Amino acid sequence: YLTHSIHRYSSKFIPQIASTLIENLSNEDDLILDCFSGSGTTLVEANLLKRHSYGLDINPLACLISKVKVTSIKKKLLKSEISKFLIKTNKDIENNSLKNKSKKEIEESEEKLRRWYFEENFEELEIIKKNIEKIPDQNISDLALVSFSEILRRCSKASSSYPNLMIDKKRKPISSVMKVFERRLEVNV
Repeated sequence: YLTHSIHRYSSKFIPQIASTLIENLSNEDDLILDCFSGSGTTLVEANLLKRHSYGLDINPLACLISKVKVTSIKKKLLKSEISKFLIKTNKDIENNSLKNKSKKEIEESEEKLRRWYFEENFEELEIIKKNIEKIPDQNISDLALVSFSEILRRCSKASSSYPNLMIDKKRKPISSVMKVFERRLEVNV
């Protein structure tokens, strides 16, 4: 429920436990501090129970996920910006806007990262990421970036059956990274 389904995260806290503890150990308008906020479960539950909350985490991705999960965005603005973003990104992918990249630009891309993806999938991911960076509203850009993060492993050559990263030599490229991304973004919106 709410935004709890946004982004998988190791050792996620069960929302009902956080809710019960917050409800029993604090009052409305109290301040809740979660110094290991992870994906923001406690922050979401605190907001739901009308508490103020602050979250800290050493992991920048955790901080971004938490921020996205507790940030309200006006529905009209969200739908408008996401629609513009999707139209532009689909057009750029269709036109293969990276086709004209120089060899130097390709070499400058980190090779360690590129080896985890099929070339055609990597190019789509690059286009999506570049267009996310151009979204003018930071909160909407953050939401799109978290959605992007959620699809990276699925679109990679990494084996999905192991928690540690290993290249799966039997893996095939995704036919449309953009379709996978759009579905994830739609769920998060």
